[in-house]
Amino acid sequence: MDIIKSFLIFTIFLTIFNCKEKYIDDNDDKQLSLNETVDYSFVEIKQIDKDIRTVKIPEFQEGNTKVALIKNAREYYTKYWNEYYEVDEEVPENQNSTNNSDQDIVIVSIQNNFGIVEHSGSEIVYGEKIKRNDIWVFKNDYWQPVVGFDTPNNSIKITRLNNDDYEDIIIFGGCCDVYTYSILLGGKKNKFKLVQEITVLGSASMAFNGTCQKSSILAVPYSALKVESRKLIFNCATNRFE
Repeated sequence: MDIIKSFLIFTIFLTIFNCKEKYIDDNDDKQLSLNETVDYSFVEIKQIDKDIRTVKIPEFQEGNTKVALIKNAREYYTKYWNEYYEVDEEVPENQNSTNNSDQDIVIVSIQNNFGIVEHSGSEIVYGEKIKRNDIWVFKNDYWQPVVGFDTPNNSIKITRLNNDDYEDIIIFGGCCDVYTYSILLGGKKNKFKLVQEITVLGSASMAFNGTCQKSSILAVPYSALKVESRKLIFNCATNRFE
């Protein structure tokens, strides 16, 4: 009887322990909801919560002018770019982003305190460096680059998605029936947070006719999938495209 009683007690303890472990795992899944991936067959939405930073180097020139932006961009891309280049592939040592000429650095646009700068990246295809568009922010009297992600072959849209009066950024682009949208929400002191990455198998187009529900992304699958298009609308309550 003692052996049977001991076995029953052990079985009850094991059952309780397993239930407790399951309860902890379920809670962990809920805590990780910010980083969950939603897959709609041909549209994948990855929820992210990552602060995006800018950098300032000693050689930067003060001033909110195009001349200062070009000078700072040249200094950054020829001397410091590899140090802050954050992608999976390693960049070859001593390989500068540009050829150290102003002609290789082009200001695409300036909007309020934001600039979009085109320059040659380190990736070489058919003997030529791939062009990149990067975001620069005028902050604390200096033009500074936004770092922390890669933007080759991408375009950049500066707009206002929500009603907080801060500029937001959408980085978009791709090829071969795969397009990606990175959603960065602006905050105080020109700080940004990467909140979503949306990948579309097919093609996509954006419409920005105002804040909240007036901003949308139309995702169109490539024909082989034989599924309906999907329209993602920005929800100001969640600060996400849904």
